[in-house]
Amino acid sequence: MSVQPDGAEIAVTKTTFDFQLDDGRLAHCWRAMQQEYADCTFSAGLVDGIEPDTFYLRLQRLDDEPMMIFMRPDEAAAVLYVLTGATWSAAMISLHGEEKKP
Repeated sequence: MSVQPDGAEIAVTKTTFDFQLDDGRLAHCWRAMQQEYADCTFSAGLVDGIEPDTFYLRLQRLDDEPMMIFMRPDEAAAVLYVLTGATWSAAMISLHGEEKKP
């Protein structure tokens, strides 16, 4: 259990696993977060053994093989930045009724 500053307890489940890359290197992964939906699961965490990449993003839809993306910290931050921009744009379009620009 993890205790938050307000005293609330949150169950924390962490998972470790190894993933072999096509070039033979072995990535030692530690899942920090996971979000499940009816037809897919997104998860992300830290990775060791394939430096300079130290983060991973795992996407799995239904029974398909998972797609793993390994990133450096600056690449992970860039992905967050562009997705935040897209989310903000969608919210503003919804709020103001503008059409999406191709």
